Amino acid sequence: MFPFYLDLTELVAAHWTGLGLLAAAVLQAVSLVMRAG
Repeated sequence: MFPFYLDLTELVAAHWTGLGLLAAAVLQAVSLVMRAG
């Protein structure tokens, strides 16, 4: 049970990190478009 819990925690952490990076990239793209427009 414990190893599974650790794996789950790592998976969730990686997932949220990926979402954070994706959100940052989207925000950067939007700001670039706003500046260009």
